Amino acid sequence: MTPLTIVGPTSLRYWLDEYAHVEHLDYKFFDCHLMRANPAHALQSYFAQTCGLTEVFAVDAIHCHDSYAFILKHHDSWKIV
Repeated sequence: MTPLTIVGPTSLRYWLDEYAHVEHLDYKFFDCHLMRANPAHALQSYFAQTCGLTEVFAVDAIHCHDSYAFILKHHDSWKIV
């Protein structure tokens, strides 16, 4: 089975690491700080190959501490924020 792809802030990674002591989770984690408003980040090729996304990047969201919104653009021309 393919691991779940999770993109989030470092604090989520800490929580997932702690939760792994309770239950096994098969996931691949990407820190969204690497993707902040930079469409040419190093993870771009991973998302292109696995999801068909041509652009994936994070922007700050005014919600709570360490929160982000994501902009996703697919090779079929649809885009979602």
